[in-house]
Amino acid sequence: MPLASRRLHTALCALLAGAVTLGGAARAQDTTGVGSVAGRVFAGDGKPAAGVTICFVETDRCATSAADGTFRLANIRAGQQHIEVRAQGLPPYVSGHVDVRAGFDATVEVFLPQIDAVVESVNVTAPAFAPPEEVKTSGFLLSTRSIDKAAGGLQDVSRFTQSLPGVVIGSNDFRNDLIVRGGSPLENLFVVDNIEIPNINAFATSASAGGSVGLIDVSLIRDTTFLTGGYPAPFGNRVSSVMQIALREGSRERFGGQVSAGFLGAGGVAEGPLGGGKGSWIVSARRSFLDYFTDDIGIGGVPVIYALNGKVVYDLSPHDRVWAVNVTGVDTLRLGATASSDPADSELANLDIEYDGWRSASGLNWQRVFRERGVGLFGITHSSARVDTAYKDLLRAGVPPDSLPLDELIARSPVIFSEDSTEQETTIKYDYTGFGRR
Repeated sequence: MPLASRRLHTALCALLAGAVTLGGAARAQDTTGVGSVAGRVFAGDGKPAAGVTICFVETDRCATSAADGTFRLANIRAGQQHIEVRAQGLPPYVSGHVDVRAGFDATVEVFLPQIDAVVESVNVTAPAFAPPEEVKTSGFLLSTRSIDKAAGGLQDVSRFTQSLPGVVIGSNDFRNDLIVRGGSPLENLFVVDNIEIPNINAFATSASAGGSVGLIDVSLIRDTTFLTGGYPAPFGNRVSSVMQIALREGSRERFGGQVSAGFLGAGGVAEGPLGGGKGSWIVSARRSFLDYFTDDIGIGGVPVIYALNGKVVYDLSPHDRVWAVNVTGVDTLRLGATASSDPADSELANLDIEYDGWRSASGLNWQRVFRERGVGLFGITHSSARVDTAYKDLLRAGVPPDSLPLDELIARSPVIFSEDSTEQETTIKYDYTGFGRR
């Protein structure tokens, strides 16, 4: 067996063994012990809701939200739990499920529906030719569990949305480009907590919003809204789709963390309170690890990916909230000759290609609730991306001697092509949503 094949076989065996070990540990953790659930309840106008009863259907245990909308329940048995919400003036209803893990604090946010949204009525009107001003004919609400457990999704929100109606896969399975209703991948808008991000993927190419795999850790996602048509005017700068990703808050009770391993690599999540419970922070850092096992996965090299996600939330007052979000990704790839490659087998073995990519988006938002009048949201966002590529011809000066080390050969070879591109964008916007009086 060639050296590269043996290395790849060893890497796959190590990954399989690690997956079995981690899977067994996760199953043991999810079926034994207890955890806790903490969160906040918000009214339909975005203000914290007090006096709302939160119950877990499987345990019959309940908690009541405080004046700032917070609640907490401890000693909840690990597993999937469903929440029943009981609020004054609203009929009881069962909300989404929560995954409770032993020894961890699960954080949830409950949003009460508007009173008008739950009143049963029948209206008989004449047919109208003009459609409503805002028509969401193709909207999908994606849960974190669906993205995490989807077969073949690789815990990537973009790959998961490729299975939705109106969306098709791009050129191959190695990329997660979104082609919605025949449009271009560049026509898709990504919004993370009111922050517009040009690209949320690693190894992104110019004039495209896709890449190889997503940079956002699925464990930080609260929910995702995907619109493939009929989206409102604020998102009119894209003509194919709009993806709104909401990140969850960190724990406001205590410091915690976890480690994980997946397709993107290994990493960890840390979270904790801020300002005596008035805020929280959460951060996720991950790195791929295939380069530790082999120098060629069959494409002439090994991609290396770093991903960093973070969110900080702080309540200035019962009516004012600020939060900051950052999504950063670094990716590198070297293709070409390796210690085990044969120049006669491929022209790629006669070259040395280096790719270095870096992209980051940060944003700061301030939300103000004007009592019964409306909600204002001010946001400022800065995003930047850089791609550096260099090609070297290892045979430009002739066939090197066999005794010349590969690293020295690469250092001596001339650069025949290089590209350095950088793009930056700064956005400032203010949205105001008013509540009409009846």
